[in-house]
Amino acid sequence: MKISHDKWMHYALCMTAAAYAGIVAWWVGLLFALAIGAFKEYLDSRDLDNSWCWDDIKADVIGAVAGTLPHLAALL
Repeated sequence: MKISHDKWMHYALCMTAAAYAGIVAWWVGLLFALAIGAFKEYLDSRDLDNSWCWDDIKADVIGAVAGTLPHLAALL
């Protein structure tokens, strides 16, 4: 299965946002990244030639979780 460039971008953006904002607290990074991903998808869905895509949201969630893992591991 080939993953589209758009999905990789959603993943990378949320992973990076979660990693940076997670410096405050892991849950801050997670929520911040998910908020960015949801807002981006909302903006995309407002385009005439685009619609809401749950696969993009899945990529956001996976990226946000991946970005928080180092902060969670540091707590152990």
